[in-house]
Amino acid sequence: PTLSKSSYKQAKRQRIKENPDQKLIGSTLIIDCGFDELMTERERTSLTTQITRAYSENRKADQCFDLKITSFNKLLKERFETSLDQYKNWKGTIEFHEQEFSEIDSLKDKEEESSNKFENFVYLTADEPEEKLLTIEPGKTYIVGGIVDKGRYKRLCYDKAKKLGIKTARLPIDEFVKINGRQVITTFHVVDLLLKWTSVKDWKLAFEEVLPQRKLTDKENEDNQKKEEQGNDNDNDNEKDNEDKTGL
Repeated sequence: PTLSKSSYKQAKRQRIKENPDQKLIGSTLIIDCGFDELMTERERTSLTTQITRAYSENRKADQCFDLKITSFNKLLKERFETSLDQYKNWKGTIEFHEQEFSEIDSLKDKEEESSNKFENFVYLTADEPEEKLLTIEPGKTYIVGGIVDKGRYKRLCYDKAKKLGIKTARLPIDEFVKINGRQVITTFHVVDLLLKWTSVKDWKLAFEEVLPQRKLTDKENEDNQKKEEQGNDNDNDNEKDNEDKTGL
């Protein structure tokens, strides 16, 4: 069939340049889209774009994840079918699943001695208070929440992971950079950060290269300012001590 001018342009945009030297990281990356009903139409449109960009970056990267899009059903799937149907021709290590990731047997730990079928799963969430993701390990399955909600919902991914008995971890943002506002990063940026880290093995550099500059503040200058303020406080304390001693 002949494509319309607009459809042709759209199809052309979706032709992702391949990387002939690409290698598998050895890890699976799931974008969990099980939050369909919580998003507005505009937010689902944004998520559609982010998934497209995530696929593109994974396709071009020197080292790529085995990418799975799960809970791909309902309105999100409808959005792809009507506006981005070329996704059916996407190549490489990507699969779309209508089921929840927890219902896909091929993703679970198959070792008989393992009592937890999600032993090697890690759900990435900013709500994790302690555990940080410091490295990406072969054989692990990492999960990113596929949701755009402008901060309306709290602890969605964290609570879902805990209910399933899945370990959680947050990106080590505070340890390397300072960002403006809440430490909430888009689905695409999380995927891009993971890909960048596998390339450079440096979280600070990954954050600085991937996150928008408007999102970042100068952590080094802020730390220096805090030290300077602390030094001024110490000087004031010393002056006060000297005054007290003189008064004696």
